[in-house]
Amino acid sequence: MHDKLAHKRWTRRFVFLSLLLLVVAGLLVFSVDPLQHYRRATLYHPLWGNERYYNPGFVKHYDYDCIIIGTSMVENFIPSEVGRRLSARVLLAPLSGGSPYEEHVLLNTALRTGKVKAVIWGLDLSEFGRGMKRLRHGPGSFPFYLYDGNPFNDYQYLMNIDVLLKDCWDALAANLPGGKANRALDVDSVHFWGDQFRFSRETTLRNWQEPQREHRALLETNRPRLDSMESDFDANVIPLVERHPEVQYYFFHPPYSILYWINADKYRLGTFLEFKRYVFSRTRGLQNVKVFDFQDIGDITLNLDNYKDYSHYSPDVSKFIIDAISKNQYLVTDDNAEEKISRIESQVRRFTDSLDAVESTESPNAQQSQSHGQPKRQDAEDLDR
Repeated sequence: MHDKLAHKRWTRRFVFLSLLLLVVAGLLVFSVDPLQHYRRATLYHPLWGNERYYNPGFVKHYDYDCIIIGTSMVENFIPSEVGRRLSARVLLAPLSGGSPYEEHVLLNTALRTGKVKAVIWGLDLSEFGRGMKRLRHGPGSFPFYLYDGNPFNDYQYLMNIDVLLKDCWDALAANLPGGKANRALDVDSVHFWGDQFRFSRETTLRNWQEPQREHRALLETNRPRLDSMESDFDANVIPLVERHPEVQYYFFHPPYSILYWINADKYRLGTFLEFKRYVFSRTRGLQNVKVFDFQDIGDITLNLDNYKDYSHYSPDVSKFIIDAISKNQYLVTDDNAEEKISRIESQVRRFTDSLDAVESTESPNAQQSQSHGQPKRQDAEDLDR
């Protein structure tokens, strides 16, 4: 009998102490609130980390009226510069490798605040058509509890051991006397990586040539269907546009290098171009939508010095995009939609012919010495006719 009573007392104490520790941990997370889930940080400088976890706090609690969303294609936009161009208060909230569904969830969270008057949305073609509710990193990888506004599932944040031991600690340590502040504290540069890479023809070709065989093999076995891409667009983009007619949407097709289209040729080029047609036709009757297309601008896409790999362009190109949007340049219209698509097809054909000619005329030794037959330098005007 005595042993049973002692066991019950021990069990009760264990449960009580466990609950107490959980409450203390929850109070600590709530007080520090490192992801700014409940409030904007005012007593300390917030840190920055995984975009999928940190973006919700920024879109809910920061002051802005224009939001930029997209994949890594928008990460080198500088909000203050965009704001000056568009006369707006701008928040940059990208999701690197983000699926349209993840971008939908993020933008929907921002729209619920009532602050958004304009949206700049980079439509990354390769992310469409791979599942209407696809999560980039698989099931369980996206923290919906930070986005949905439901307080009853906040225990996933308050009782989260990673938030407690990593995010809370990092935030406190960085703000203690002697703590090292870093550029992640600056919302104007938290996503910016344009100063970490070399943008050049040589770098672009080097980063393209080795993985291209594997990339093409992947494209051949994982070809998105046009109807899947259209369904993805209809499920994740159009509903937000139609539910918020008071918000101005600026969609843009980011200017991948010509090498991107070479990779897509034979496998996805036709599908991609048909999808671009669909985006324009689906939005052309919507008064709050403008579509900009930078993918046929030879001065950018044919100049490999603008890139670090086959798709990621330099900060200067990011500035060009925003400047063009502010001036309504490169807007897709009934008069130029087909011309812009035909221009891409022509550029791909000419560049492919140039590449094939080099590979067929160079000797094996010459090919080895010239990085396996990299295409000869061609001026943009030579290919963009």
